[in-house]
Amino acid sequence: MRSRKDVISVLVPVMNEVESLRKTVDIIRADSPKVDFEFIIMLSPHSSEPAVANAMSLQRNELRNCSVIVQKYPGLGGAYAHAIEVARGNYILMIASDLETDPNLVKNMIAKSREFPDAIITTTRWKGDSAGFASYGKTKKILNYVFQKWISLLYRTELTDYTFGFRLYPNQALSETKWQTTNFAFLLESILVPIRRGFRAIEIPHYWRPREEGRSNNQVRFLIDYFKIAIKIRKSK
Repeated sequence: MRSRKDVISVLVPVMNEVESLRKTVDIIRADSPKVDFEFIIMLSPHSSEPAVANAMSLQRNELRNCSVIVQKYPGLGGAYAHAIEVARGNYILMIASDLETDPNLVKNMIAKSREFPDAIITTTRWKGDSAGFASYGKTKKILNYVFQKWISLLYRTELTDYTFGFRLYPNQALSETKWQTTNFAFLLESILVPIRRGFRAIEIPHYWRPREEGRSNNQVRFLIDYFKIAIKIRKSK
């Protein structure tokens, strides 16, 4: 779809989040009152009834420019792929609805994007004084770190966090792409594909905290898909 200038499409997937979704939306709007946002709330066929009701209420009563869609492709990646197809903004923000992605940083991401309008502004939990983790688990953290380093070596880039899907993109970095993953590995694919196309990515630090509401649907069995997609994209022309 043709993008509109000076609009940021905010893509927010929702499974069972209610209050955390409202906090996310409220903080983004309050921090950047002069920005024209288009909110796209992506529901799963398995989203909880309270989450669906809350999303519909936001659309009808509180957000001037908001679409609620039921994803037509499976998984988290499928939800994002569907939302990218309908996003009308010239920039696209990927953010979670559970507060693991800090909405207070959105204003900083927008400021950095205005400084570098053709770049992807992405967040990192691994670099910067304000980056880090809370309650992440030592083994999980080590494995995460090793994987990030492996990706950097494989792709010969200096990024430090490829799997944390909190990013602000120029629309053209994501549009007209045939995505190959539909689960959580999409978070990796959606940064590697633009990098391979020549888009610059600039990191800002993020301190990760566990979600305040609901539970994650990420599963250990998806890990193999991260490796598979990383190698597949690297081999592609």
